[in-house]
Order: sequence, then structure tokens, then C-alpha cells
Amino acid sequence: MVMSTIESDMIVGQIRDLREQMGLTQFEFATRFGLSLSAFKYWETGNRTPDQTALTYLRLILSDPDAVTRLLTEASRRKYSLTAA
Repeated sequence: MVMSTIESDMIVGQIRDLREQMGLTQFEFATRFGLSLSAFKYWETGNRTPDQTALTYLRLILSDPDAVTRLLTEASRRKYSLTAA
């Protein structure tokens, strides 16, 4: 499914609103969700449009940001425990 620029802009706008509701800076939001800060800044300012993979991930964040945070935290812990063994 190819997403229009209008649909992409709507998702990015919703992400910006969510970031602001969470009280996070762009840096904090990007770090929390494993995003490139420069790409995130470009998306929010409208200088670039997220690709389909990024848009899918942004939709997941919008649907349940706490669940995404938990999954990333668990994955990070598992990775650390595997490398520490």
C-alpha cells in the first residue's frame, strides 16, 4: 500500500502531538523509540517523508507507545544478557 503525502503528514502530526503530550523533546522521543534524531527532526519539520517501514513503526507507536517502550526495553535486556553470558 502506497501512502499519500497527506496521510504521511497526518501521521507525523499525530506523532508530534503524542511527543508533546508525553512531555518529551525530539531527542528524548527519538531515543526512547530507537529512531534517528536527524530523521525524526526532518519528519517533524516536513523536510522529508518517512518511508513505508518508518510509517508502519510510527503507527505502532501511536497505537500503544507504552507497549512499544516495554518491548524495546525487554529486547535490550535480552540482548545485554546474551552478550554478558
